[in-house]
Amino acid sequence: MISVIITTQNRIDDLSRLLPELKKVNIPQFEIIIVDNDSTDGSAEFVSEQHPDVKLIKLHWNAAGITGRNIAAKNARHQILVSLDDDAIITEQTFKTILNRFQEDITLGVIPCSVINGEKVSNRSKYEEGLPIDNSGTEMFSATACGLAFRKEIFNKFGYWEDWGQEAPFELSLIIKCLSSGLKIKRFKDISVFHYHSPSVTRSSKKAHYSATKSWIWWYFKFYPINKIIRNVLRIIHTACYAIIEQKTFLYINAVFSSIRDIPSIYFIERQPIPLKYLEKIRTTDNFKGG
Repeated sequence: MISVIITTQNRIDDLSRLLPELKKVNIPQFEIIIVDNDSTDGSAEFVSEQHPDVKLIKLHWNAAGITGRNIAAKNARHQILVSLDDDAIITEQTFKTILNRFQEDITLGVIPCSVINGEKVSNRSKYEEGLPIDNSGTEMFSATACGLAFRKEIFNKFGYWEDWGQEAPFELSLIIKCLSSGLKIKRFKDISVFHYHSPSVTRSSKKAHYSATKSWIWWYFKFYPINKIIRNVLRIIHTACYAIIEQKTFLYINAVFSSIRDIPSIYFIERQPIPLKYLEKIRTTDNFKGG
């Protein structure tokens, strides 16, 4: 029924908190899949030795970002996927609520969890008992990756996440694929994820900006109408030129040139234009920014 997909690297402490909670979930056909991105702190060994029933996929390279999530999703046996950060927790009751909502509404495609700061909650069960029951939900056009439940059929119809690097806007990609499938995205007040913001997160700012610049260019060519492609790509080029003058960096303009090679295949082969009726609704999540 539910496959929980998690990617991790050098987060043994987070896994030590997360996995015991997931093991409490009593739902038929419930599986946990962890893709380990070549950890060196014993994370993979911890999972294999202490939690042998978890499906562990150990990589011998760091498949940071979307690659690991796609590997996990492709290995999932069930039709409801829950993408979960390794420093976050979803309780048993919430998993049951997620399953019920999908079973009750066949038009529901994605459920973005409300993100709660886990550091400020001493008792997760008591906190959830105070949440109002929300059977109707609120239609959304955005999502966060921390805790995200969705039907695997979305991938079956429109392909998996675009593997464009760590900074690719993959949450927005899922939203577009969901809407293109004729399904809805709804947030429910009684479906939350507790996020603990692991202090071990490290990310190269330059690498992130370089990756984001390329990803957004490819994003526009894959999903946007031609007039909006031109406008948004020109905006990126303007930002890149400004960075050369004001920040003395060629980082962004190099990313622009680097993206050109893949544009023909993205535009002519992979292209999936956003239905115009959704474009205006999701444009507020179009948030490319230069450094």
